[in-house]
Amino acid sequence: MTKTKYVTDLLTIEEVVSGKLFKIPDYQRGYSWDNEQVEDLLTDIEHISHQDHKHYTGTLVISKDATSERYNIVDGQQRLTTLIILLKELYEIDKEKYSHIHNTFLIQKKGQYILETNKETDAFFKECIIGDKKNIPATIKSLQNLRKSKTQIYKWLRLQNGSIDVIHDTVLNKLGFLCFAPANIKEIGIMFEVINNRGKALSELEKIKNYFIYYATINNKVSLQVKVNNNWESILKYLSESGVISNQDENNFLRNCYLVYYSANKSKSWNVYDELKLKYKPDDKSDLEDKIEEIEGFIDFIQEASQSFAYFTNGDVFIREYEGPLKKEIATVLKQLRCHPVNASVLPMYLATMSYLQDKPETVLELLKIIEITNFRIYVLPNANISRADSKQGDLFFWANELFNCEDWHSDNDDEKYETYLGSEIHGDIFDCTKAQLIDFTKRMCPESVFVQSLTVDLDESIDYYHWNGLRFFLASYEEELNVNRKITWDIEKILISRQQTKKEKLNDYLSREHIWANKNLLQYFPENYIDKRRLGNFVLIGLSSNIQINAWNIENKVKFLIDNSSSPMMQVNELKKKLDKAWTFACSKNRVKKKNFYRNLGCSLIDQRENELIKFALKRWKFEDEKFNRFIEIDTFKAVSQNKNETFFLKEK
Repeated sequence: MTKTKYVTDLLTIEEVVSGKLFKIPDYQRGYSWDNEQVEDLLTDIEHISHQDHKHYTGTLVISKDATSERYNIVDGQQRLTTLIILLKELYEIDKEKYSHIHNTFLIQKKGQYILETNKETDAFFKECIIGDKKNIPATIKSLQNLRKSKTQIYKWLRLQNGSIDVIHDTVLNKLGFLCFAPANIKEIGIMFEVINNRGKALSELEKIKNYFIYYATINNKVSLQVKVNNNWESILKYLSESGVISNQDENNFLRNCYLVYYSANKSKSWNVYDELKLKYKPDDKSDLEDKIEEIEGFIDFIQEASQSFAYFTNGDVFIREYEGPLKKEIATVLKQLRCHPVNASVLPMYLATMSYLQDKPETVLELLKIIEITNFRIYVLPNANISRADSKQGDLFFWANELFNCEDWHSDNDDEKYETYLGSEIHGDIFDCTKAQLIDFTKRMCPESVFVQSLTVDLDESIDYYHWNGLRFFLASYEEELNVNRKITWDIEKILISRQQTKKEKLNDYLSREHIWANKNLLQYFPENYIDKRRLGNFVLIGLSSNIQINAWNIENKVKFLIDNSSSPMMQVNELKKKLDKAWTFACSKNRVKKKNFYRNLGCSLIDQRENELIKFALKRWKFEDEKFNRFIEIDTFKAVSQNKNETFFLKEK
């Protein structure tokens, strides 16, 4: 009978490290501890310093690297890395007194670093964390975390008020570790799964990176491991430039990549890591070379998609890196898409389209324009034909997947006939097919009547356009059009400046939506939810240079204030004076002296005028080249009321 061996002793960090070299495998995540985890460790050290015995601090799992003299850290890398940063900062306080730290925990006499981190962070760790260089940019999240931890520890040590020797003694002699070294690679594989699903949560993107390297190691496929290592730093850099910092952000990005590359199945895309583990089982050697090629293709696509996503979210990246044809034209459409308040439904189509940028820039530009129109009319508008329960995303995802994977398709070579949403037969290549599908899909879901309906309030509707998430984008697009007509440059991306940014930098560039007929004006006659106060035509885009409360002023005073106090000249605001004069003349012509009736006529007339212009603008701005919007006549609330008509707009009969 085999006697069970129990671990009975806790090891100090020096007993763990002494005489060894360590490496964090590339399948491990980058350094992920933030202020909270570091603070917990430092608080533990303060508490333990008052004890006279070793305190259990954590478990380290290590394995001998098959290709070097180093030990791979399978588990415990975050804690060990942080403690080495702490020891480095202790050494800097008194290099002579704590000289043993340098050779034991930092760099051996032969010049070898005791700890090598994974490829994602190793150069930065050696040069900036151990080497103290300060001019190297932290371009990705893990590098930013390393720099923040170093700063946090530096500040903490300098608040210890003569207790540095106690801290030194505590770290070296009172922190206790269990150290486990599994005997074979199969045990490490099992532990990989356990470790990958506990502790600080990993994103799906981090998990698949780890899994692909593990898969390459199990199958002795060096090319795959090299591919992951070579691509991942670029992927993380582009995602960082895109503002992708949370696990959820990374998961959403990966989901879109999966939809384009593998499958348009929405449910599967929510669990990419699990789906890929099922698809690529380590013990399944069938068609291994094909699987490796497929995985490498996916990694290449993720890298390409991360760059395309950075182009989408950060115009500076596109201007800096794209040197192909039609740069100005493509940048303009990307800017418009960037300013849309919602874009999740078209992102897979966008990524699939951008995969052809180097070879087919003209086609990409044409598709991007179509995508922008489709997204606005289907998902930005409060479109009555689209509900949360049936957003039609599945169709868009399917077409995106086909666009990416069926580059050689042509209708002439396919015996089967395909039709669009409107029943038109599809002819041409995959790009012709995609364009036809998107255009007819948009025409079906948002014809002219629905378009106009989406921008108006029926007499029995409760919608309030103040709460429409597309309002700022819509009004900014209108402002852009007014400026273009006068050959003036106006940057629509001003709407992306947040209120927090303007407060921090003491600027007045934040553009907000503002009522013309104040929602608290004449509440004795017209409640806040009065229909004309809720209509699209009652809102302008403006940057106010004053914090004065103007939400109860009469219309004529409000208009004068808006014109006089805009922090940046806005054409749509300046145009209010003419419209107000016309509305005033109309209200006076009714010969109704009662204040209530006068203001009802004044407000309604002014808002009718603006809505007529806004709707005509929208129908021109977001129509396809072959589309003839010729049914819209006018907005006339007074005529609608006199005819007992619920809708305030008038269309020509078909």
